[in-house]
Amino acid sequence: MQGATSNQGMFWSQARELFEKIVSWLDSDSISRLEHSQIDSKLLENGALLNQLMISLNFQRFLNGLKR
Repeated sequence: MQGATSNQGMFWSQARELFEKIVSWLDSDSISRLEHSQIDSKLLENGALLNQLMISLNFQRFLNGLKR
């Protein structure tokens, strides 16, 4: 069980870090120099990555629930 718990912690920390990175980027001055299509593209890329992390985390939780 310890390994599963540390994996969950890793996924949560990676997801939180990526989310904070997205929020920082959206709040930065550099975003004002980008075209809407560039912003959309970057949000799709990072959003997909965040989604993968969250799916992995939920899958780990599901597996842990089956082991109980």
